[in-house]
Amino acid sequence: MTTADNQKTATATLDNGNKDLPLRDDIRLLGRILGDAVRDQEGD
Repeated sequence: MTTADNQKTATATLDNGNKDLPLRDDIRLLGRILGDAVRDQEGD
């Protein structure tokens, strides 16, 4: 599979109602990072 094919597949996946999944993944990651920082600061 070429890079162009991968991009077409990724675009097709995003067009099928999953376009928010990358954003959701990023938000979950930021939430985990924030939660870790709050837990680290809790001891101070």
